[in-house]
Amino acid sequence: MSFLGFIVVAICLIGFGFWVGYKVSYAVMNRVTWGFYRWDTGIFGYRPITETTIIHTNEKVIMGFILSTEDIPAEGMTLNKYLNGE
Repeated sequence: MSFLGFIVVAICLIGFGFWVGYKVSYAVMNRVTWGFYRWDTGIFGYRPITETTIIHTNEKVIMGFILSTEDIPAEGMTLNKYLNGE
């Protein structure tokens, strides 16, 4: 195989790897239930907002996903164990 053929194959493999990674991450991220929250000074915390809510400049808004607690043992667990996949 010539050097040019090697470069073409390498570019194709890299492109295929990026495509597979994109598809896998898209599938994983779409399975998560996302929520949007805006800071509310009346309760000194974040309050859920709807998709039609208008967000203005300099507002504190976060996006997060809802964790399912069905598989957590009755005695509880630390968040560190959940993040590490233990």
